[in-house]
Amino acid sequence: MRKQLFFIVLTLVSISILSGCKKLENNQQSEEALFNKSYLFLKSMQQTVSTKKALKIQKIINNLSQRNIKEIHTYKENKAIMCDLVSYKKYSKYQYKEVLYKEVLYKIIFKLRDNEIIDAFIYTIYTNENESYVNDNITNILKGNDVTFSGEVTSNALDDKFLLTKIFKNGKLLSTKELQINISKDKNHISESLSAFNSRNTIKSSTINCIDWYEVTTYYYSDGHSEQTWSYLRTTCSNSCGYGDPTEVQNFCDFESGSGGSSGNAADSTNPCGNADTLAKKADFKSRMDSLKLLTNQQYETGYFFIKNLDGTYSYTKQQGTLNSASIQANLTSSISGYMHNHYSSLLSIFSGADLRQMYDLLKKGKLSDPSTFTMSLVTADSTTYMMQIDDIIKFQHFGQTYMNDDLIFHFFESQYLNRYNISQTANKNNNLSGFLRMLDEFNTGIKFFSGDYSDFSKWSPIKYESNGTTNGGTIVNSPC
Repeated sequence: MRKQLFFIVLTLVSISILSGCKKLENNQQSEEALFNKSYLFLKSMQQTVSTKKALKIQKIINNLSQRNIKEIHTYKENKAIMCDLVSYKKYSKYQYKEVLYKEVLYKIIFKLRDNEIIDAFIYTIYTNENESYVNDNITNILKGNDVTFSGEVTSNALDDKFLLTKIFKNGKLLSTKELQINISKDKNHISESLSAFNSRNTIKSSTINCIDWYEVTTYYYSDGHSEQTWSYLRTTCSNSCGYGDPTEVQNFCDFESGSGGSSGNAADSTNPCGNADTLAKKADFKSRMDSLKLLTNQQYETGYFFIKNLDGTYSYTKQQGTLNSASIQANLTSSISGYMHNHYSSLLSIFSGADLRQMYDLLKKGKLSDPSTFTMSLVTADSTTYMMQIDDIIKFQHFGQTYMNDDLIFHFFESQYLNRYNISQTANKNNNLSGFLRMLDEFNTGIKFFSGDYSDFSKWSPIKYESNGTTNGGTIVNSPC
């Protein structure tokens, strides 16, 4: 009886040990799967950005650690993956923080949608809490809901751009720090050190768009009120040669030289409505738009670049983006007449900021065979289809020079989609359309916008946003050519 009892106990202990080993093995596999997913996302992002940004991402990959990796919930209970970074960037002017705080932790958070990574942000956490406490409470710390946390949390975008710093004490938000810009379209805004240079060079453009950069600190007090301080950092100005420090004359060049690429002016433009009508009658154009519509159920973008031949026909080149990446990398060897692409289900129902930037980059690099007839068309999984055309090339050049050249300024422009115009992946498609048209108007883009017939792409109607004079008031109206 004792032998039987011993055998039963030994068997139960063995089963328990084996079960524990199996759970550990499954956890390890889960961690490895999360790590591999994170690694592959970073590698895929490298293929869609500039060489400079790809090198920055490579540094992140080199420091990516499987230690403490886990799935967490972030804002609105969305899922994310948290990974450790062995190291990140250290600012010499912030070395004092390493004296104030005993822990400096580097984390990268990968946002998930439908179990696929869509974006990533880097967090540097200075604190006197131990590392295990931070890891166990990371969600509440990032949300600002941890009632005992003291320290500083700084976030950076994947391309290394600074986003925000929050400082907490005993769970209370003490202050935040962020970048803000102030834009002036008055050429007199340029610093006086340029006056001698300007007197020797006649400025042909009607305005020079200047941007003042500030570090804005907001302090929060226990009685509920807050105060802000604005610390001036620098000024950048647009001109025909891009951006430069306005105190450095060599960064400004001949304003008569144009911005690069094809030249033109508003008077040279053909009737954009006539061009849209021509495409609406082209069976090959409509059939390719229809094929893009069918492909919106995939998790990658698809597009066509096309060239108008001498006989009036079009030649098309198909392009396909990478999986779960909202972009198509164009390797153009010659100029093009137009471009069409799609947005799959988790993307915007309207043109993105990246679409506008691509349009400007093509113009700047001289890749548009005729800027006045070039069209960018879109069909989305939200049953929307739109077209853009450059109606006023001077306005569009000024818009691009101001907001598209510099990565940090472009990031601010993109943030206005949601912050000012309520454009998002989850918003109603009609709201997105109204917000986008309002943005085209308020940013003075010089773009003609068309809404198309989603059923067969045989009709394109020019529309615009017409303000009624209030902050958010306005309606969508026809915009005859």
